[in-house]
Amino acid sequence: MTHYCTHPVASPKQPFEPRSEALDHDEIVDVSFLCGPTMTMQPGTPLPVAVSAAVWDAAADIPFRQLRNTTTERRLRAVVSRAVAAFERARTCLGHKFLHAMLSGFAVDFVVSLPCRSGDRSHIFLRLHCGPNEHGEIVVTLALPEELQP
Repeated sequence: MTHYCTHPVASPKQPFEPRSEALDHDEIVDVSFLCGPTMTMQPGTPLPVAVSAAVWDAAADIPFRQLRNTTTERRLRAVVSRAVAAFERARTCLGHKFLHAMLSGFAVDFVVSLPCRSGDRSHIFLRLHCGPNEHGEIVVTLALPEELQP
């Protein structure tokens, strides 16, 4: 469960630009299919969501032998569900300023707790960046904090 989420901070620069090239070069991976209609700018308009290659690798490398979540997709779904919670907390924190924040760019940090080989849980700090890409479209990127400096 996510116990930590920072207050959203201004972050106008979209990471991994141009986004289409970053997707083509596998620097980021599109995971929009895992989000469903939850991350939206307006009801019914889901935002494109991508994770950095480092986040993808972290989710793929976790051994899940004795656990239900045995596929990379399920592990990524756990990461994305925590990101959705952070996104919704940002929406609540910013209130009526949320749309402006999306248009100008913001970042919020959060923690995902994932099982590790010893049976304990490993806490991974991640950063969600939401803002316009090189074409002015609002997109969401999940990455390690050092990959996304606000």
